[in-house]
Amino acid sequence: MERKLDLDSGDIARCRDAAGAIADEVLGFAAARSTVSIERAVLRWMGVEGGDTDCIPLVNRVVDAAAAAGLLARGVALPFASAVRASGLTPSDAARAIAERRLSLVAPVAEFEDAARATARSLAAAGSDRVRHTNRTRQRFLERLGEGTRPLLYVIVASGNIHEDTVQAKVCARAGAQVVLSWPTNASGFTLEATSTLVDPSAWSRAGATVYTNGDRFVATNNLSPGNLYYRLRWP
Repeated sequence: MERKLDLDSGDIARCRDAAGAIADEVLGFAAARSTVSIERAVLRWMGVEGGDTDCIPLVNRVVDAAAAAGLLARGVALPFASAVRASGLTPSDAARAIAERRLSLVAPVAEFEDAARATARSLAAAGSDRVRHTNRTRQRFLERLGEGTRPLLYVIVASGNIHEDTVQAKVCARAGAQVVLSWPTNASGFTLEATSTLVDPSAWSRAGATVYTNGDRFVATNNLSPGNLYYRLRWP
């Protein structure tokens, strides 16, 4: 292979060894520890869904309860599994009861730790089954409907508060995201129109977006603008 930089191969090998040693140390450090985000993900995998009356995710409330009880250092899985086992509730219902302080998180005593571990494994296995089922369902939809027009544009916002997520998503969109419209090419002859109000029928006018063909779809992209903007296809 032709070299593009005049670097000594021995120096390169030593740098790679040094980088590997650093990475191994960091990964070893991280593997023995957790974070609040990881613990929330564990609860989601165990089946906790939904939010409380303030729309705060239940996984957040359970992790907060575990931290307040001094249990978070060893992870939330066993205390939560123990609570599910003792209460007989579903994971989401148990999480809601914990959030409402009707159910407490405690570390399982030695004689019940094996049972708590078995419950945790069972909940985790059910989570794996849900993921596999969702993947299969997604694949069926892709085979039937197709993936859509590329590039696929999306925004990820995850503050932990659904109301704040909505605000941040709007900020991201207004910072440069686009509206992507598409319709089948067999629906030819239509004109793409837009309006900022649905009160005045005469306010509709030709949309400024350029319409192009992508496979079997007409596609138009338009930058977001302040306020509302509605679109329609008009015939003829």
